[in-house]
Amino acid sequence: MKKFFLYLAAGLCPLLSFSQEFPSQTEATIEEQHFLSPGNDTEALSPSFLLLRNRNYLALGDSLPFGFNPLINPPSLNKYVGYPQLVSLAMLGKLTNASCPGETSTSFIYGTDALQGFTCGASPVAVVYGPHGPTQVPMPLHTSYQGAQSQLEFAVNYLRNNPAPKLITISIGGNDLAPLLTCVADCEALAQSILGTLQANLINIYSTIRSTGYRGPIIATNYYAFDFKNPQMIAVFSALNGLIKAVTTSPLVDGEVADVYKAFEAASGRSGDPCKAGLLHKIPKTNTCDTHPSLLGHTLIAATIAYQALIN
Repeated sequence: MKKFFLYLAAGLCPLLSFSQEFPSQTEATIEEQHFLSPGNDTEALSPSFLLLRNRNYLALGDSLPFGFNPLINPPSLNKYVGYPQLVSLAMLGKLTNASCPGETSTSFIYGTDALQGFTCGASPVAVVYGPHGPTQVPMPLHTSYQGAQSQLEFAVNYLRNNPAPKLITISIGGNDLAPLLTCVADCEALAQSILGTLQANLINIYSTIRSTGYRGPIIATNYYAFDFKNPQMIAVFSALNGLIKAVTTSPLVDGEVADVYKAFEAASGRSGDPCKAGLLHKIPKTNTCDTHPSLLGHTLIAATIAYQALIN
């Protein structure tokens, strides 16, 4: 297993260097799609990677693993590049990416109660930037749920049919914090309620996954701040990430957490601004960014996952 992740980390090093050469863009380019096609890259990889073919990899979660970019309208799957595609490319694995933009820990389980404006489950809907502002549009997913009503139900079905994937990654919980953005009173009590619900949901999600008999690695990502100089934002994300770590690494789950927060903080430098560092999607004709990772941001997340796997 350790040799596998050594190969994975080694494969991501050139990807990280490559992604730094890309200018900030609002959508994936033809060159990115060519780069991410396994058929175009097999010859460039070392023979060691060729031993890792046909490794099943299940990616779960929200807009982060999906590679969502709200600047892409109309939605087009071949323009969404998320960290699972980079991990899968490095390991030459067979990726099943079941993630859904707007997914909360509650909608992950039950198929309802996604982020406001979004719907996951059987008929996904997302909010993108239209010519007159945010607008709802049908959102195709990377993977059909084949009748499952929630992402967790799909994951259970997948694991019953593919009982020994090489890896499961998951990013879930960030969207649960959305009510705090509009909170004006008793916000501390609201935060505690949100974290309490998230804790119960994470336990439910992980115990359900383990109940299928899967005993392989589960690597969760934590969440980066949008401004590493904002004390209130740091406090909120520290509480969220602390909870994710506590549940994921508990004996019940026996998982690991890739410290994306620390990686983005370091890459943001003295400014503490991941937008300036090129880690987030730039909004055209402005000096601001959307909150979703750019190709460079996703490459950093993928490298962080590989590093976490190596040290454990």
